[in-house]
Amino acid sequence: AQSLASTYGAGGDLVGVVAFAPEWPTSLASFGYLNMLRHPEELTVMTGLSPSVVSVLRQYAYLANWVGLAHAADGFPVGARAAMANAVESLCLTPLGGYLQGTALHVGDLVDDAVRTSLLACVDGGTCVEPGKSYLAYLQGNVLHGDPQGAPILLVQGLLDQVMPPADEAACTLATMKADGVATQVCVDGAATHTNVVGRNMDFALGWAEKVLSGKAAPTCSAVGMPACSH
Repeated sequence: AQSLASTYGAGGDLVGVVAFAPEWPTSLASFGYLNMLRHPEELTVMTGLSPSVVSVLRQYAYLANWVGLAHAADGFPVGARAAMANAVESLCLTPLGGYLQGTALHVGDLVDDAVRTSLLACVDGGTCVEPGKSYLAYLQGNVLHGDPQGAPILLVQGLLDQVMPPADEAACTLATMKADGVATQVCVDGAATHTNVVGRNMDFALGWAEKVLSGKAAPTCSAVGMPACSH
């Protein structure tokens, strides 16, 4: 919203954005994606709660929407295409994650190897051909940068978040926002998980929004404990 508000005619002025443990890819390394491409032998269960789900859903969405619905499963290994497509289409996020960890033992089992190797060749400056060429362009096109002239952001992150681990995601989002020159305030909740960070911090977020909307100075909070970006 902050990145795009000035370009799509929001019908008003965006004056502030509150992001609770945001799930936002700021680079190809987000959600452990490059590491998974480079290490297909890694156990899927060891990558965490989100990376395998994000990888599979993003890959499926790209092929379905940009190549054609008939090709939605083409990014999966040949022998697993029907089953994985059915899982994506029928399961919610948590059970999908369980399915992937239970049936795709290694992260290399999540992606067709021709897709994986051609994408890596493009990323690493090698011979860049399809199917990796178009997929990389799509991935890069979805890495948004903040608008330094746009609305300020309140980023709220729990340190016990295992879905969006702060060192892997929030800290990297914060680094991107700072590099983009966006006014970003960080609130760190040392006891919050991904599922309760909103409830634990909603009162502060509402107070922050009210102050920003009225043009007053935003209330302060603690940023202590936010780690450095892991990638």
